[in-house]
Amino acid sequence: MNHILSERLEQLGLTKYEIAKRLAAKEGKRPGQISTRVAQTIEDPEKRQFSNVVDVVRELGGEIVIRWTNVDERVAS
Repeated sequence: MNHILSERLEQLGLTKYEIAKRLAAKEGKRPGQISTRVAQTIEDPEKRQFSNVVDVVRELGGEIVIRWTNVDERVAS
């Protein structure tokens, strides 16, 4: 997954720090307080809190989707 996030950063011409600045503004923090979290999330998303991955993906203009396969669709009564 990290290559997907890194490729998206490159496509958009953004840096990890620019993503940190955006998140920091939303959270009322300084970019320096967020930059390590963003860098670690992009470099190794599987080992980060899901909410951090969601935040970074959203800032990159994406969304996370769960798709179930081979499941009978049943509605509980």
